[in-house]
Amino acid sequence: MAEFYSLEDFLENDRFQEWVKSPDAENSAYWKEWLEENPSRRPVFESAVAAMALLEGNQPELSDGYIRQKVAAIKENMGEPAAAGRPFIRRRALFIRWAAALVIAAGLGWLVVKHEASSPGNTVSLSGSEAAEQRESFTNNGNQPLLINLPDGSSVVLSSGSRIDYEFADGSFRRKVRLTGEGFFEVVKDPANPFYVYTAHLVTRVLGTSFLVRSFDNEPKATVTVRTGTVSVTSRRNEGSQGGSGEETLLLKPNELVSLVVATDEMIRGKWGRQQENPLPEPLQQPKYEFQLTPVTDVFTLLEKAYGVSIQYDAEKLKNCTLTATLSDEPFLDKIRMICIGIEADFAMNGNQVVITGSGCGTPDK
Repeated sequence: MAEFYSLEDFLENDRFQEWVKSPDAENSAYWKEWLEENPSRRPVFESAVAAMALLEGNQPELSDGYIRQKVAAIKENMGEPAAAGRPFIRRRALFIRWAAALVIAAGLGWLVVKHEASSPGNTVSLSGSEAAEQRESFTNNGNQPLLINLPDGSSVVLSSGSRIDYEFADGSFRRKVRLTGEGFFEVVKDPANPFYVYTAHLVTRVLGTSFLVRSFDNEPKATVTVRTGTVSVTSRRNEGSQGGSGEETLLLKPNELVSLVVATDEMIRGKWGRQQENPLPEPLQQPKYEFQLTPVTDVFTLLEKAYGVSIQYDAEKLKNCTLTATLSDEPFLDKIRMICIGIEADFAMNGNQVVITGSGCGTPDK
């Protein structure tokens, strides 16, 4: 099989172009086999599929206003390659990067990543004759946060002593998870398929946003805290409403929270922010981070603290790379993809370790 290491390797390959434009059984089998043999290169493969689909006009239907908004944002963030430490970038390469980034920023649910997270002190358990087709669960038995990347691309940071479970139906992720403990979620936007978090006492329903859920079995209260977007919260005693209407459901907006008193089933709305006690870990408190010619190594350090991951890279090669972008409530993998596209690097993920590989960004202009 041919070697593929970068976006350009895929996008300039005739067989890859043919498969994206007109998939058939032979080519689909070829790329399935390639992915099985090269699991570490799946992220760059997915970015290439996204870029090619966008370039060919095959993206899912979006409103004109939404597309204009995303195009303007990405052009502003990625449209000045020389200032980012590269004296010259080919127009075609820049457009490829822009195309892939647009797909990522749009939060389209058709970039699916299946990631098995496992590290010392944490457990992963599967059930069913074909485990990946039935149920998967993750438990954080360690003292540090544990990042879990869900099959739809959403992410959750599990606190110590917490567990998350989810099921597949006919091989598809239902976007429904059960949480015991505490987890910070960043959910891929998919208006047609709401995302549900079930705990022993609460049901949380979202379309795509970032929020914290805390519900330990031995605590007298369960809470949901919203960082971005809108979230509906329902008591499990009213679970049949599924985030329905009336007094059974509370709609929360950014910087709002709800606490449910377990003994009485009373739901109390509140606010959090700089003047109140902030329930989120410090690196996750800001709804967005704006970087302006920021050394990419500093960005990696911030992500390590926020998500409890280890990011490995060649500091010498990346020392001249900078990032001009805004990172908000995108799930973790989307953030990493966006950064790697910007610096023309690849990444692979193994448990809670991310390995970045790239040739660097040259020497800044003096």
